[in-house]
Amino acid sequence: MTFDQPLWIEVVEIVESELLNVVCRLGVLYVIMSFHCSIGNVMAGSGFCEALENCYGQNSVAQMMCGKAVAQALRGHFLVESALYVWLLKSLFDSDIVSETDVAQLRAVYDTVVSIKVMAWDVEVPQCLVKLGSACSEHMTSLALVSRTAKLWLQYMQYVDVLRTVIRAESLREPVIGICT
Repeated sequence: MTFDQPLWIEVVEIVESELLNVVCRLGVLYVIMSFHCSIGNVMAGSGFCEALENCYGQNSVAQMMCGKAVAQALRGHFLVESALYVWLLKSLFDSDIVSETDVAQLRAVYDTVVSIKVMAWDVEVPQCLVKLGSACSEHMTSLALVSRTAKLWLQYMQYVDVLRTVIRAESLREPVIGICT
């Protein structure tokens, strides 16, 4: 069962004292808040806060990094992650790994998904997208091997992906009977 934090503490004590076979969990908001705080600790001193301060105030960024301003933190993480992916893809396109033909095919797939308004997973995965995915993975691996800073930022991108996955999974989850958050 899922509970809000104050009630969760009480329920856990009851479950432990009565030896009930019940799993109590905090709502996903508290998991996300804790994860934001963890990201803030990992990224401390990396320039991450300074990057966010270009969009948010210094006090807001401090609240975001300690897990308090959840909505702002999510937008900030998604913004920074998008900028990192743009930089990564630009470096791939500037090299000759991805050909002009592949780019044209990628644009055609994008136009199909946007114009027909189908979900991306309903479209057959074209070879150009598979090639781009593998080239991106190889490029990320090579960057992580060459630079500790790149490895940190790539790790950060994985953290943001975990956040996105948790949010997506929670939105698809069936509500549990009881007190839900």
